[in-house]
Amino acid sequence: MEPLDVVQLILALWGAGLATYLGLRELKKEARQLRVFLDQMNWAERHRLVVVNVGHRPITITDVGVRLFPKDELAARAPESARPFYPDYGNEEIRPPSLPAVLGDGESRAFLMQEGLGELLGSDSFDFVAYARDAEGKEHTTSQVRVFDAKYNYYE
Repeated sequence: MEPLDVVQLILALWGAGLATYLGLRELKKEARQLRVFLDQMNWAERHRLVVVNVGHRPITITDVGVRLFPKDELAARAPESARPFYPDYGNEEIRPPSLPAVLGDGESRAFLMQEGLGELLGSDSFDFVAYARDAEGKEHTTSQVRVFDAKYNYYE
């Protein structure tokens, strides 16, 4: 092989790799992306579900909630064993927005959850999955709890 042919081959491979990387980056940028958080609110002794649009496209949320699974059936995640919790729409102090809700780039919505969820999460008998479902039917989930200090308005 001539030295010029090797340089051309290296440049062609580099160009193909760069084009592939940039194409994948654009596809990811165009994807709808939601982050779901379950916050334990200190001082308020309640939980809230927070949904954040971290993508660059608007996304419509059609359903949110928390499913509790008995720990002995955790591996199977059997839907019939799940106990659902939904936003507390009856609370007059903090009324969640109606669903469906459209979230633009960087927007978020918080849903105050029903009372009693904290007692079950703290019992070590259940594991949970918090979810938000979009209009396309994709379910975005989390199984982590953040601690929010409602009195001083910060996350611990």
